[in-house]
Amino acid sequence: VMQPALDRVRAGAALFVGQSAGAQVAGADIGLTIEPMPWLLRTLRQGRTSGLGLAGVCAIRPHEGGATWDLASALYGRLKNITVVRLADGDALRCEGGQCRVVGDTGRP
Repeated sequence: VMQPALDRVRAGAALFVGQSAGAQVAGADIGLTIEPMPWLLRTLRQGRTSGLGLAGVCAIRPHEGGATWDLASALYGRLKNITVVRLADGDALRCEGGQCRVVGDTGRP
């Protein structure tokens, strides 16, 4: 069920809409979350932090918290060689035709 739906999204035939963790899982990596307990990551994901990869080579960090995430985001992005997109509440990452941009209340990356 999941793979055909993802294929349709990647082909532009369907939309993926996610909020909070749902947006985060659309990215290439979910490692910037503070929500799951370590045993959940080890047990359910076997330590993998890969996301669905629907937003290019980006990790999405929802609920942008200002300076709180500056260092963690910068280090994680360099360590994983990905772009960390920090989204404030009210913002979204719109990806279309291989291009992504932040839209919404602040509209800033």
